[in-house]
Amino acid sequence: MKIGEIKPITLIRFFREATKDRQFTHKRVSNARSVLNGIMSYAIEEEIISHNPVSDVNFKQFTYKPVEVQSDVVNQMKGNTSHGFRKQFLTDESLKILHKAKELNPNGIYVFEPNGEIMTTDSFNRRLKKYCKEAGVPLSFQS
Repeated sequence: MKIGEIKPITLIRFFREATKDRQFTHKRVSNARSVLNGIMSYAIEEEIISHNPVSDVNFKQFTYKPVEVQSDVVNQMKGNTSHGFRKQFLTDESLKILHKAKELNPNGIYVFEPNGEIMTTDSFNRRLKKYCKEAGVPLSFQS
């Protein structure tokens, strides 16, 4: 189908079909929506179309795969589903660092607990960037 032929009803029918059996989580559909939005925005910039049909679709009308309830924040995994559990292998150096962290905070529940408080993601990332900069380690995600 040519991009100029895509109308809101085309997208509604597509997403209704794709979500009818609740195969996809809201997050997965939202990601697809974001990609389509980007494509349509680019098509507007290139003057291929004059209006983004994605903006006319109410995504609340679709049914999504239920998110599994995560009772413990420690066990919360990517995507809030059991498929989010992944293995991450650690280097010898990273294991030494984790052992040192445990040694410094033997009664802590979490790896990094400055002053007995759970460290937020932002605090962790800020400190990681600071220490990497001091050590001369380049970070690809550093802003």
